[in-house]
Amino acid sequence: MARDVVLTRLAALLHDAAHIPFGHLIEDEGRVIKEKQWENEFRMERLLGEGSNIHEAIEESLRSRKFSNREIGRLIEDLKRILRYEEGGTLPSSFEKRYIADIVGNTICADLLDYVKRDIYFTGIFGQYDERLFAYFTLVNNGDKKVVIKLTKPNSDKLRYDTLSAILDLMRLRYSIAEKVYFHHTRQKLSAMIIEMIEAAFKAKILNEEMLFDMNDDSLLKYIANYNNEEIDDKNRKFIYIAKNMANKILNRELYDEVFYVERWQYENKAETRREVDKLVNNWNERFDLERFLEEKLKLDPGSIIIYAPPPKMGAKDEIHTEVEFDGDILPLHEMVERKSQFNFIKEDINIIKHKHERLWNFKVFCDKNVGNKTEDIKSILGEWLIQCEIGRDILSLVEGLEADQVIECKELIKELMAAETMPADISRLRYLITTAEEMLLRKK
Repeated sequence: MARDVVLTRLAALLHDAAHIPFGHLIEDEGRVIKEKQWENEFRMERLLGEGSNIHEAIEESLRSRKFSNREIGRLIEDLKRILRYEEGGTLPSSFEKRYIADIVGNTICADLLDYVKRDIYFTGIFGQYDERLFAYFTLVNNGDKKVVIKLTKPNSDKLRYDTLSAILDLMRLRYSIAEKVYFHHTRQKLSAMIIEMIEAAFKAKILNEEMLFDMNDDSLLKYIANYNNEEIDDKNRKFIYIAKNMANKILNRELYDEVFYVERWQYENKAETRREVDKLVNNWNERFDLERFLEEKLKLDPGSIIIYAPPPKMGAKDEIHTEVEFDGDILPLHEMVERKSQFNFIKEDINIIKHKHERLWNFKVFCDKNVGNKTEDIKSILGEWLIQCEIGRDILSLVEGLEADQVIECKELIKELMAAETMPADISRLRYLITTAEEMLLRKK
């Protein structure tokens, strides 16, 4: 058990050690870097590989506690597995320390209980959770060690409503922080500007992921703001201009203005619009290219427009995976709620929290204050794009059923749409649909 205590403490201590500057923005919101934290083997090797400072510190500490070299090696390998698992990795079915990962990083875990308190304190908002929740956790061993929340009193099969209330209160509190802090309009502006700065610096090839690992938030901003771009070739000059300009604006708190937004409910039943938005969410190069296209079309300086498209489920906990024990069964809470009629009364509460999280999401466009009266033009172009997404959805099915005398009329419509040039060819799915439609028409001749 002493070994497990050490392993748990190390996992808790190191679970955020692989962060890069503005890590959550770059990895989770901007999707600029796909492999985050401990998923990334470069970071794993740099921090926990043999010869690294942390590896040597762990070895020295464990030797002083009479751990053998073999035990130390196995413990560090277990630690690596747990840290990867926290980031969405898998564990072999034979691995016996999964419960340690649950202590540190499940839905209700040490990480959540820590950052909820810290974020409330440092942002000055009001809120607290009942610390009696700690007393409801227990370790069970039915051939497989698990950390669970007991939902019955000792020597009783009666459901503890106060325990369920404490869990729901914590989930509501987490939502409240998201609403007031993580999705605050000023934070979103800064998030968008920081993501744009990193994207431009990557494009200009003055920054890469390995360099980020040796920086902190302040040194990164200053590095980009003060970068000497005399040796940058003409191809990348525009990108370094955007990156430097953005860094200086962030340092001087010259925030962009919001000029366009779409909320989730406005497009969730529109398949083509959702597909287009999802492409911008998941591919930062597409976002970046679309911004530059809009700037050229409106004759604006590079970096004047930023598209902010975080993942729709950013920060949401769709399901409560923390395991609970009730009536002889041990299941994740979301499964227990579905299977046991005794939990019907909290289904609505859980769904309300889930849907409120979903409603926080929005797709936004921000502009430099210097764009002046061009903001209306930006709104018009983006509004037309959303309309054309839905027009494009039906083009192929229409072409399939055309009679010969309708071909000419359809070709004229396609020419008209192509001439509009609302979106760049490499971004708009509409262009793909139109091109495919043209090919189909040629075959019908």
